[in-house]
Amino acid sequence: MEAGERTLDEYRHAYAAAFDRSRCTGRPAYLRRELRQGWRAKLPVYVLWCEDCGIHTVTHPAGYGRIHCRGCRRHEKVLTWVRFRDKQAPLMLYLLAAALLVLSWLFAR
Repeated sequence: MEAGERTLDEYRHAYAAAFDRSRCTGRPAYLRRELRQGWRAKLPVYVLWCEDCGIHTVTHPAGYGRIHCRGCRRHEKVLTWVRFRDKQAPLMLYLLAAALLVLSWLFAR
């Protein structure tokens, strides 16, 4: 276990509602953002309940928003909005929309 990483029981105690939600829905549940040794930035951490193995896995999305069960390596896809929000494209789209709004207002006069 890396320095700064919590045990599964510590996560279960701190985020009991997320563990229950993951087990009931069968989908990953967001826990928090954390920085571990060897990571360059804080990453979102999720809990995943695997029906095949009957265990919880606490992990971060690894490539294309997928998280894996630590037992059977079955994967689930999670929505990582941070990836989209941090890109330059949304900012450019908002600026373009604002420019079109101003132009439409000018030509409507």
